[in-house]
Amino acid sequence: MKKTKLPATHLFLFLLIALMFMSLLQSHLIATKIPPAPASPPTTTGQVKAAIIRKNNIIVDHTSLPLFDQIPPQYLEAARDLRMLFIDRSVGANINEGLNCLAYPNVAATPSFCKRPDLAISELVSGPQYNRSQWLYQFWNTGLFNSMWHTLVPAFIAQSTPQLSQLDVLSYQPSYLEVMPGSTITDPDTGFFVDHPTQIQDIYDLERFELEHADKAIIYWTSSLARSIGSEASTEFNDQLRQFAVSGQKLFLDAADILSHNPQGNPCYDNRDGVAYTLNGRTENYPDDGHDYPAICPEYTTEFEGGHLGSYSAGMNRMAQAVWILMAQISGWYPDSQTPPTNQAPTVSLTATQPALLNLPVTLQAFIHDDNLPTNHLTYTWQFVSGPTPVTITNPAQPNVTFTPSLTGPYTFSLTVSDGQLATTTSIQVMVVSPSPTPPPPTTGPTSAALTFDTLPNLQGECPTCTAVALSTDTSGYNHLAGAFNGQTSQVTLPNHFSISNQATFNLSLWVKPAFDETETQVRHYLLTDGNAVQIFYLPQIKDWRALVRLSRTDYRLDTNNLTWDPNTWHELRLSYDGRQLILYWDGVQHSRLPATGMAAADPIPTYLGYFPIYNYHFLGSLDDLTLSP
Repeated sequence: MKKTKLPATHLFLFLLIALMFMSLLQSHLIATKIPPAPASPPTTTGQVKAAIIRKNNIIVDHTSLPLFDQIPPQYLEAARDLRMLFIDRSVGANINEGLNCLAYPNVAATPSFCKRPDLAISELVSGPQYNRSQWLYQFWNTGLFNSMWHTLVPAFIAQSTPQLSQLDVLSYQPSYLEVMPGSTITDPDTGFFVDHPTQIQDIYDLERFELEHADKAIIYWTSSLARSIGSEASTEFNDQLRQFAVSGQKLFLDAADILSHNPQGNPCYDNRDGVAYTLNGRTENYPDDGHDYPAICPEYTTEFEGGHLGSYSAGMNRMAQAVWILMAQISGWYPDSQTPPTNQAPTVSLTATQPALLNLPVTLQAFIHDDNLPTNHLTYTWQFVSGPTPVTITNPAQPNVTFTPSLTGPYTFSLTVSDGQLATTTSIQVMVVSPSPTPPPPTTGPTSAALTFDTLPNLQGECPTCTAVALSTDTSGYNHLAGAFNGQTSQVTLPNHFSISNQATFNLSLWVKPAFDETETQVRHYLLTDGNAVQIFYLPQIKDWRALVRLSRTDYRLDTNNLTWDPNTWHELRLSYDGRQLILYWDGVQHSRLPATGMAAADPIPTYLGYFPIYNYHFLGSLDDLTLSP
């Protein structure tokens, strides 16, 4: 409990807080030494296969810590076999040390920093069953994260994406430095919990990243805390994140709640409380500011202002135990106080390309909801049931398939989706018709902007206001010369008259010669980025091209369907919007069409060819003959 507020002037408090924050920032310049984890692996039981079983609706906070001693051996095994990444600042390094401390063969073998100030207070438990060699901690890449809250999500995505094939579980933790007094992170108009139409990356972009990688588990963390943070910003941020995690049924590690409750379960508040605190001959006694903001407990840090966990061991050890509790539940463990849900069969709905045209590929698409029981692995079996003539289904073990009809009439297909225990079979009938004469892609007016690259390298005469970076010449261009993009540094910054922002209608055409084909599975390749109004890129997860268009704050995604092409061949990609529908063409053939309304999103970000600035994606190949018309 806080004492009665002591008299103090606002100026004194302001200067005091400023000095405390300068001390916090200075402490973050000190490198944290991370010892290697013990190498001896534990004996496995073979009872539970390592897999992401539970991907949502798990909360671990200070009330969960007694569960640590209850984790069954088979779920310790399953958890340690998961490949996990967490990205953080120096407090994350302390948590990493705590995970290492748990992994030693026994308590006697642990270094002294694992049990400060003594073994009883440190709450240390160690054993080979807590081997965490598959769990990777990384400090933020300084080239991606600039210590501002709005760079957290893009930095996390950029740093983790190249490692996705080696990961099952991934996360990052916001630092107390992002929730200092005065932070705009909880601003109701521009903060982290607002879905921005601009390039600011917020919690909804993190959620979209989670949905794009449905085979991974994403953990949401509350922020770390310090003795002086406790602040209004940290309290509001963590409360809003709790609400978001609960309503969205996320995997949620409430680090702020754990660190702001002492080992007896009592809450701790910031050091502006008028209570004297003495340690190692030093004393702080800041005036009471009249607010009780949750802050890290003195039992977990020896810092008067900061919140590092290494000086006392209990905080890092308790956080390490919390990580194990969460990972065991992700692996399928349900504590005794929870009732495991009953497995339900997957639910399936089917759609098909409309209209389905003779002698053209028709896509059958499955929309599936599953409870991830008994695992998150589903199998798919498509079958041709009836039709004017048998057809071949491409990749019938995938959720989305194609067939090419050679006769008109009704075709019926079935899809069986199984979770290994229960299965659902659903059918769809597709009416194939003869195509009308195919008109060329529409144009509705004179060209308002054009670029042909015929005056490379300086673009003078074609686009005097364009800026080219690291661009070379492709002498075999579609239209005379073309721009050759190296996939690493090449880009062209276009002037405002190339922007689709605020347009009511538009037709955009670009000739493309990718240096890769549809077997590319690792790297996104961006053709054009016009802020959030339009992004056109190759998406390796679907092995197709995607146009992402934002109209009046609504996002539309148009994909080419099972497209194949030869590397280093020219193709025209065209995106059309007439105020009623969006259509994506490849070589004059319609591949995707969506009903749409509204104006293209207003966005001040420059328009780029061959470049996406947020994640530093580029394009490998050649581009030519960009045109934009109303």
